[in-house]
Amino acid sequence: MVSNDLGGQTPDFASVSGAHWALEATTDNVVLMDREFRVVYINRATARLNGITLESVRGRSIWEVWPGNVGTDFERNYRRAMAEGVPVRFEHVYLEPGKFDLHLDINVYPSPDGLAVFFQDVSVTKREAARADSIRLEAERALQEREATLRAALDSSVGGFYGVDKEGVTTVCNAAFLKMLGFARMEDAVGKKLHDVIHHSYPDGSHYPKEECPIYLAASGGPPVHVVGELFFRLDGSSFPVEYWTAPIVVDGEVEGAVTTFVDLSEQRTKENALQKSEAHYQSLFESLDEAFCTFEVIFDATGKCMDYRFLDVNRAFEVQTGIRREDALGGRTMREMVPDHEQKWFDQYGQVARTGIPIRIEDRAEALGRHYEIQAFRIGGEGSREVGAIFKDVSARWETEWERERLLAELTLERSRLINLFHISPSAIAVLRGQELQYEYTNNLYRNLFTGGEDVVGRTLAEVLPEACEQGFDRLLRDAMETGVPFRHSETPFTMRATADEPERTVYVDFVYHPIQELDGTTSGVFAHIVDVTDQVLARQRVQELAESLKRQTSLWDAALTNIADNVWVFDRDVRFRYANQRLLELWGLPLERIVGKSCEELDYAPEVAARLRRDTERVFETRGLVPGEVSYTSPTGESGLFEYVMAPVFGSDGNVESVAGSSRDVSERNAALRALSEREELFRTVFEQAPDDAILVTDLDRTLTAWNPAAERITGWRAEEVLGKPADMIFTAEDQAAKAPEEEAESAARNGKAEDERWHMRKDVSRFWGSGTMNSLHDAEGKVRGYLKVFRDATSRYEWARAVREMNKDLEAKVADRTSQLQAAVKEAEGFNYSIAHDLRAPLRAMVATSSILLEDAGADLGSEHRVLLVRQKENALRLGRLIDELLRLSRLARAEVKREPLDMTAMALSVFNDLEEQGRTNGCTVEAQEGMTAQGDAGLVRTVLHNLIGNACKFSPHGGTIRIREEAGAFAVADEGVGFDMEFAAKIFLPFERLVTEAEFEGTGIGLANVERIVRRHGGKVWVESERDKGTTFSFTLSA
Repeated sequence: MVSNDLGGQTPDFASVSGAHWALEATTDNVVLMDREFRVVYINRATARLNGITLESVRGRSIWEVWPGNVGTDFERNYRRAMAEGVPVRFEHVYLEPGKFDLHLDINVYPSPDGLAVFFQDVSVTKREAARADSIRLEAERALQEREATLRAALDSSVGGFYGVDKEGVTTVCNAAFLKMLGFARMEDAVGKKLHDVIHHSYPDGSHYPKEECPIYLAASGGPPVHVVGELFFRLDGSSFPVEYWTAPIVVDGEVEGAVTTFVDLSEQRTKENALQKSEAHYQSLFESLDEAFCTFEVIFDATGKCMDYRFLDVNRAFEVQTGIRREDALGGRTMREMVPDHEQKWFDQYGQVARTGIPIRIEDRAEALGRHYEIQAFRIGGEGSREVGAIFKDVSARWETEWERERLLAELTLERSRLINLFHISPSAIAVLRGQELQYEYTNNLYRNLFTGGEDVVGRTLAEVLPEACEQGFDRLLRDAMETGVPFRHSETPFTMRATADEPERTVYVDFVYHPIQELDGTTSGVFAHIVDVTDQVLARQRVQELAESLKRQTSLWDAALTNIADNVWVFDRDVRFRYANQRLLELWGLPLERIVGKSCEELDYAPEVAARLRRDTERVFETRGLVPGEVSYTSPTGESGLFEYVMAPVFGSDGNVESVAGSSRDVSERNAALRALSEREELFRTVFEQAPDDAILVTDLDRTLTAWNPAAERITGWRAEEVLGKPADMIFTAEDQAAKAPEEEAESAARNGKAEDERWHMRKDVSRFWGSGTMNSLHDAEGKVRGYLKVFRDATSRYEWARAVREMNKDLEAKVADRTSQLQAAVKEAEGFNYSIAHDLRAPLRAMVATSSILLEDAGADLGSEHRVLLVRQKENALRLGRLIDELLRLSRLARAEVKREPLDMTAMALSVFNDLEEQGRTNGCTVEAQEGMTAQGDAGLVRTVLHNLIGNACKFSPHGGTIRIREEAGAFAVADEGVGFDMEFAAKIFLPFERLVTEAEFEGTGIGLANVERIVRRHGGKVWVESERDKGTTFSFTLSA
């Protein structure tokens, strides 16, 4: 499904949010290009098929990347789609000897930014169709050849031959039949009733009635008949005596008609001569047939059961078809003597032919001979004859083809069952809809749970089940996919479902693909809908953005609070070095923050005993994981001295361990003087109570009865002290707050927490309102029990109005910040485009250097000296290496900005997939891989795959041929170990720096960027990477994906 705000237009695949994952996951080959036919993007399938990378072709003209497409259907259709702005679909056979032999189905979609091209390899489908046609044509050819052979055999006979069906209609005849009866063409005889073709009579000339005709009787299931001396009539009315044999035709136990052979007895001598010639011709045909032909005598036992047979004659093809030598077959030995394991079923069938004279036609397997045969067997001679003739052919190849077809059909059925099972357990919602009415043919459990409340909707239409989907335009998208034959994809599309009796109206977000279902004849009969519910991800991302804004505001508030607090605040790390100090402490030192971060107390000229005391107490916090108080005398570099009371507290990391220590201190040197002046302060409080111009101060007992009321309270509220003392303080609260128990809750909060802050509307004596802002503090007796409350507030109505105005200004400011952020993002995008443009401009001269060097080496190599050839080769290799460096630098730059999208990862499957990719590229050096089962992690799938690709690729590169790469995980740390050359650990510190290599290019190719990419990706995940190695004993790289 897709949002109806698309208006039915083809989406811009280069800009659709979330489309990239779908393009990478699809097996179709995808190429995106701009309006100048320059490559913008290729997906993984295209890169693998062509042996290229996105970085190597991005920005290049497609005519440069695929020069063979110039002047072909590709160029014509690309330019047509670009010029007319309409989708184009065409097929193309792409043949490149030694590399490609593809039949491609290409779909080209225009957009304002360029073209999106989808290539689908339909070679397998085409080849399977061609193979099926070939099998069918071969079978038809074999059948035609067999019929032609039989026809030749029949036409070569001097005896007449014809067949009739059960109704007496002539179905077949041979040339002798036509000649003897005077017919010019076979069509004149075939299809007519027997007595319309052959007017025959008894020897005395009397006519046969139809019901007494032996041929009709045989066609109706009567016994075989041999008749001598009857008369057949020619077409011209003349007759001639004949001898004929007629027998029923039995197929699968049912009589289908009769076959009749006859000879002309009118000229016996001529017939005998003709017979001799016919026999000679038959013998020639007998020997020349591709099919095996033999005659044999059946041997019965005393019970009449056929137990064996002895060959009388065989043709040359017999030996080829059976593997039995001709001289063995005609040497007097029986079949059982030559093939002892020959199955009894063959003897039974041939015995039946000899006994009944009914011909048989069968296909069966002779296990002892290891072949399948197609056989026609018939009795030679009349009743009582034991001689049988057989024409047969080895059809093992056809049976194997049929068996293979059945096997493939069984596999297809099994795969379909597995696919349905996968659909049932798929984490995605799946549905199949058929026809223009979009009728449901299949839905899996997840689809029903997501859209239909678990109800089975098979047989119903989309409009009946989800009318809101039609209202939002999804039915149009489904029909468009079915009519155009082009899949439609969209991501994070909102879909609003109507309210039901059990559920309110709700909106879900989905990623979906509508894929047309094509039948074998090329028509589209329905749509396969694949839908993923991404509501949680979308809402989570929105929540994360809200939390990030909240965290930013809270951080700002804490920074402001710590900057303005009167206490000295600092943070120590594990080595007792300052990580932070607030403004009050920086003023005490007379130093800026950047001068103290990373410094110890000793480095900041603390007295040795003071530094030792602070170090000791900091270490105690790490050990005890609790608060540690203290007191110390200190003189600052500015000359300020005093007695400082401090408290240190642990700061815990996400893993629960103490990662730093926070401390605060204040100068308490005047504390004693403050105690001595307590009475003075009490007097001062009284004075403040009486003289405070703006702060209303009132005192109540536990029941909130007023016991004190200062003059400022009189001025603010209008009530004099004598009017309110002894009355509840609730009188200054509004009626609605009193009804909501606000006075009681304020007192309870103050009693519980010692203090309750309060900002709300309050009442004056004249019933007017003012915005009161203040606090209520609990008062305690000597035993610490609450004895009453002190409430201080002031009229903050003006400040309240000012704050409301400030909020409006803040909304304005946020809009301006959003606008500035958009401008910054546009600037970053422009900088990225500049980087790619520079890289593209650098590649052009590099390619020219490579091409020029190659041309000189090829065309002028014989005229160059060895030193010049070496220089040209070196120039070419260095240019290629510089090109790789440019690609790696671009990749390194992108990693600095790439967003880390964490998700659950199957590290075992990913490691094996990376190794398979390297193996397909011929980069494993013959190594094998052992990956620990069950490895998982949380991280960005694309970035973590890059880490594994670099580490496993390096392991293969530096290992001996046929070595083993071992990948394991322990306590959240993943390790890739090889059996390679290793290195001295003194160089370990520089191995993750860009362009730092411990080997030369001549020893092992590379750019020196791969491990820098690994370190950057791991660091972006909040993890770390390290290496352990020993020369000639292998290397192990380890990394984590979180702190």
